[in-house]
Amino acid sequence: MEFGTENVRSTGTGYIVPPVEDEEIYPYARVWPGLAAMAGTLFGVVVAVVLISAVVDPPRNIWSPLGVLLALLPGLLWCLFPWLAERRAELGRERLFAVFIISALLANALGYPLIQHWLAVDSWGAQQPLFTRILIYSLAIGTIPEVLKYLVVRYVAWQDYFRIRADATAYSIAATIGYLTVLHLHYVLEASPPPDTAAIRIFSTTAIALSNSLIVAYGISEMRFSMPSPLLLPGVISIASLISGVVFAVRGNLSNTRLTLAVSTPRLLISLIISAVLLMGISLAMVFLFNTTERQAEEAQGTGL
Repeated sequence: MEFGTENVRSTGTGYIVPPVEDEEIYPYARVWPGLAAMAGTLFGVVVAVVLISAVVDPPRNIWSPLGVLLALLPGLLWCLFPWLAERRAELGRERLFAVFIISALLANALGYPLIQHWLAVDSWGAQQPLFTRILIYSLAIGTIPEVLKYLVVRYVAWQDYFRIRADATAYSIAATIGYLTVLHLHYVLEASPPPDTAAIRIFSTTAIALSNSLIVAYGISEMRFSMPSPLLLPGVISIASLISGVVFAVRGNLSNTRLTLAVSTPRLLISLIISAVLLMGISLAMVFLFNTTERQAEEAQGTGL
């Protein structure tokens, strides 16, 4: 009678290799590879647009259609990489697209008009001294979007659809891309910039917003799965907002113009580099923090703490 032979292998030399245990299958979509693919592809497209525009001057009558395509590109790449990976996962995150759509609607109904029309930050903020400008941009361009995106994640997915810490990152990225899609469409339709300027500005804004969302996602995950200080979430939102304030203030100095207007490509290339380095650095830092926190939680469970 033969038994237990399904996992036993022979080397052909008379020795028997011990049975191989089945590899545990991770049932969720991996967040960080999807983010890297999305951001890397967007960066590659932007570089291609800049290089092509340096060789061939696009006719002005196609600026607007190309601008709309570029404005929609982050959302399309999000669907192609993170969201499609969720559809293929064994336990996909069900409310991602709902978070994306609701964030876009909230940006159009409240976020964009509040910052651009009611507060009109661009019309007077750029005239202030550097420290005041950083404070203004931190509160308006940084804090308001982060609070609105947090509210969407909090009330759409928090209660019933958070299962692991990475869920906070996935839902925060979805909220950010949905929110940015509206802002980018307003930008290209109102300012009608040349394609290279639009591409650089869209990547820069996307990189900064994604960096902020990763920081806030860490605070959301801790609030959901741990028992941190009540000041943690306001603290990470403040840090993310301050980063936005500093970057936008520096970018304003580089461009020497309003944030909504097209500026010279050489100056915007500096903004592109700053934004790419910022996103890469914060992504690596957040990967380390999430992995460390997850490992500590597993060790605490193993010791019965």
